[in-house]
Amino acid sequence: MYPHYCGIILYNTSSIRLSTSRVSILPVQPTTAPGVVLAFGQGDVGQLGLGSDVMERSRPALIPNLDNVTDVCAGGMHTICISSSGAVLTFGCNDDGALGRDTSEEGSEFKPIPVVLPNKAVQVSAGDSHSAALLEDGRVFAWGSFRDIHGTMGLTKDGIQNKPLELFSRNKVTKIASGIDHLVMLTEDGQLFTCGCGEQGQLGRVPERGAGRGDSRRGIGTVHVLGRKEYGRLGLGKDCEDAKVPTVVPLLKNFKCVDVACGTAVSFAVTIKGELYSWGMGTNGQLGSGDDADLYEPALVQGKQLEGRSVLRATAGGQHTVVIAIPARL
Repeated sequence: MYPHYCGIILYNTSSIRLSTSRVSILPVQPTTAPGVVLAFGQGDVGQLGLGSDVMERSRPALIPNLDNVTDVCAGGMHTICISSSGAVLTFGCNDDGALGRDTSEEGSEFKPIPVVLPNKAVQVSAGDSHSAALLEDGRVFAWGSFRDIHGTMGLTKDGIQNKPLELFSRNKVTKIASGIDHLVMLTEDGQLFTCGCGEQGQLGRVPERGAGRGDSRRGIGTVHVLGRKEYGRLGLGKDCEDAKVPTVVPLLKNFKCVDVACGTAVSFAVTIKGELYSWGMGTNGQLGSGDDADLYEPALVQGKQLEGRSVLRATAGGQHTVVIAIPARL
């Protein structure tokens, strides 16, 4: 598992109003404009998508033959993405069925290969050992397994699911999000449904045994953090204390940011200019800084394969990071 001990919040500059009334939820659209995918960090089980010879990358590396991607999510040791045609592709560790496809051919887990689904996908999510896809017709399919303190608990009461299984058909779903070992689904009429491991109250209800990555809303705002300070994951400096309330990240306070992401002990922010900033634990090269040193404040991620490109979105897994990028606008 890869527990998160910090959180990142992207505050929009407009006012926020909350209401107990049920609201209409707009259908999910592709997360970003189509772009290429770059990855960095640990790649020993294929989660970087760079081939069986690449065990690690400390700088962003372009994944070959993976163009026109509209959504991407990094799981514990695997990656899932959507092409502009709505196809879902996976790569990485498949021990508990997280890839949702056959990997009996040697080396097939190291490269992006499509998952068979009955319709086009508009959003994907991934946890430690599970993956999920939201289809354009509002159905949700998932595969892999959840875990609890006893180990693998299966995706459903029938155990591990190696191929996509329809989880929810009663209501049309418009948004999905994965934690490490649970899945949340938002329906078009504003209801929330959860499944997976609920040992720490993450299901918001009394769980039944057997039924991470986070919500991403596009907007422009200021980056705030809260949680534990170890390894610099808050970005508040080396001598900071734990943040018990949302706290603005000083080095980013004058930047307009459009996306944030966090992993085990790493954090990322994407600016409106398409720049990617990282901070936190540098082990495994997951920060894209070129070495394994911890960063206690946000630092610009640079690299040859980022030159001339603007980052649209970042997602962080257990030991690797994946981003979507497009040609920079001149």
